[in-house]
Amino acid sequence: MMVELTNIALPEILLWLLTYAVVYGILQQVNIPKSKAARTIIAIVAGFMVLFSYPEEIILSFSKMAADMLLVIIGLLVFLITIEMSGVKLGGKKIQEHEHASKIIVIAICLIAIAIFISAGGLRILGWEGSFLNIPWETVFFLVLIIAVIWWMASEEKEEKP
Repeated sequence: MMVELTNIALPEILLWLLTYAVVYGILQQVNIPKSKAARTIIAIVAGFMVLFSYPEEIILSFSKMAADMLLVIIGLLVFLITIEMSGVKLGGKKIQEHEHASKIIVIAICLIAIAIFISAGGLRILGWEGSFLNIPWETVFFLVLIIAVIWWMASEEKEEKP
């Protein structure tokens, strides 16, 4: 195992951090064990156990997901800054004053994260390799997503004229 420790690069560090954060977060939410130090030690050990037992496909998928998410985050930041600078109004209010703006942004980010996970081969990691009616899962997901967006746009309430 010491030989493997000398070859740690950014993808392995990200995998360890992800495992640590998830395990520590779960332990903190359920408050088991009571000691913060014990939760930290359990999360560190779990991170190293995952790090030493991962298949190469997981690291490659995480690397692709991290690169894609970085591009998406930069794109979203540029988009939000552009909207803020241009003073775009939605329903007579600025975007940041709109009561549902933060919910819409969070939903959009979650959908984008799911799409990146699937496109990076995340379903293969979960063991859902296959197809639906001879169509790959990734294609089915994106078709359902496109249909949902079209349905949502078409079902918007029409403004009534006084």
